[in-house]
Amino acid sequence: MKAHNFYESRKTETKHFAAADIFYTEQMDATKIVRCDYSTKEGRNFQKADIDLWLNLKTGKVSVSEKKRTRDYNDLYLEVYSKFPDTPGWTTLSKADFLAYFFPKRVFWAGFPQIIRFYNEQLAPRFPQELFKKLRHHNREKNTIEKITVNVAGLSCPVSLIQAYNECDGNSWYTMGISIPFDMLTNNHIKYRIYELKEIT
Repeated sequence: MKAHNFYESRKTETKHFAAADIFYTEQMDATKIVRCDYSTKEGRNFQKADIDLWLNLKTGKVSVSEKKRTRDYNDLYLEVYSKFPDTPGWTTLSKADFLAYFFPKRVFWAGFPQIIRFYNEQLAPRFPQELFKKLRHHNREKNTIEKITVNVAGLSCPVSLIQAYNECDGNSWYTMGISIPFDMLTNNHIKYRIYELKEIT
C-alpha cells in the first residue's frame, strides 16, 4: 500500500461538506452551521480539541467532531495515536459533544463523551502501546490492518488494529487506531443512531 498523503486526504474531506450540511439541516434540524476556520488561532484551538463545527439544534448549541470514511465496514474507527508514539489521538483529546461519522450511504451519530469514556475504561487497557509498537515493527512504512479478538464485558469481539503511514512536506509519521463493530457499542449500552445518506462523492 502507498503512504497516506495528508494533503490529498484533506482535499477529499472538504468535498463532502455540502452534503454533510444538508444532512445537518434536513435530518438534524440544525438552524445554523458554523465550521471552524483552522487558519485562525481560535480555529486551531478547536482543532486541537477535535471540534470541526458548531450546530444550533432545538436542544441548543453543540460542538461536533466530523469524520469520514470512503468505505463502510459496519464498524467505528477510533484514533488511538495521531502521531505514534508521542501524540495521542482523538480518543484522548476530543472535547466535542457529538460525533458525526460519514460513510458513503449513511451517517453514524452519537454523543461523543460516552464513546470516549467507553474507550478509556473498557478498551484502552486491552490495547497497550507495546501492541502498536509490534505492529509498526513488522510493517515499516506501510498501511496495515491486523485483526484480533478481545473480550469486553464477557463477550469476545473482533477488532482491527489499523496503522496508517503518512507523508507530508518531507516528514512521515504513523497514525494508529482500532476499528470496533457497531455491535460492541450496542452490547455495551452506547446510544447511537444511524441515518441514511445520499452517496458522498
